[in-house]
Amino acid sequence: MKMTPLKMTFLTFLLLSTAALAHEGHDHGGAAENKIMGVVKAITATAVTVTDTHGTDVNIAIISDTKFERAGKAATAQDAVVGSRVVIETMGTPDSGGLHAMKVKIGAAAKPRKSVNATAQRRSPLNALEKR
Repeated sequence: MKMTPLKMTFLTFLLLSTAALAHEGHDHGGAAENKIMGVVKAITATAVTVTDTHGTDVNIAIISDTKFERAGKAATAQDAVVGSRVVIETMGTPDSGGLHAMKVKIGAAAKPRKSVNATAQRRSPLNALEKR
């Protein structure tokens, strides 16, 4: 059987697309391992509420097996304070009884956002005239 350039291109595409679907690090089987990135809105001994990157509040249970980490070293739940940036590896789904934190990676506190109005006022040409 002679391999034409079209057949070779199709075969290459087929092999590469299969490899892309089988990459490591992500469970595509529908269950339940997720990473949630965001800022801590509230935290108690049994749960953490995170405002994710889409602006949605996500409630995640803290269980006895939950591990905390900061800068690559072991940490505790007390290190995750309101305003801290976090990446939380979870198990479960909201539909199956909720999300459970397996690992909480704690980062620096989120920087406060500047008010758009304050920035606009500083740049306003009227402000320069008023100062004279």
